[in-house]
Amino acid sequence: MEFDDVREGRLTWPQARPRASHRIDGKFQTSLDRALQELKEEIGRWRPIDFIISRNNQRVYAGDPAVALWWIDRKTKELRVLACDKYDTMASNAHAIYLTLGAMRALERWGAYTMEQAAQGAKLALPPPEGMSNEAPWRSVLGEVPPGVGKDDALAIIQSRYRKRMAECNGDGPEAIKLNIAIEKARAELTNGATP
Repeated sequence: MEFDDVREGRLTWPQARPRASHRIDGKFQTSLDRALQELKEEIGRWRPIDFIISRNNQRVYAGDPAVALWWIDRKTKELRVLACDKYDTMASNAHAIYLTLGAMRALERWGAYTMEQAAQGAKLALPPPEGMSNEAPWRSVLGEVPPGVGKDDALAIIQSRYRKRMAECNGDGPEAIKLNIAIEKARAELTNGATP
């Protein structure tokens, strides 16, 4: 995918990121205009070469509240994306991306992590290579949860394994794609009340 392929008025969703199976109420007290303005101001602090907030803002595509922020990183010249469709309103999804960007920038202020390292998580994931199954159970990729562990602790264990394995593969290549798919499935299952 190239930056020129991204559309502002028609949602351009990252291919390797699964869509939410169901959406929840974000409980964010914000309007769409305010959320988009905050998001523009926050990405401006990153000083990207260019950015687009992609969403379905035409009546014919109404009903899909997803938002994707695409930008070209100033240092690496790479295409980055943060996308959210967890919430049932466009305002909440845009606000969630704004909060995520702010948290990523804060990591650098605290000194243990740089914005460049934080942005690695927003690196554009490629679709699975030919022949690679999109359907591998997350447990076979990230491992089983020890017996007797509650779902909140199970998710923390799985996310820790995910971060460690992503660091090992430098967040790149087929292994990173497999890990991204697995963590999305694990998060969906463990946050929906399923038993680990």
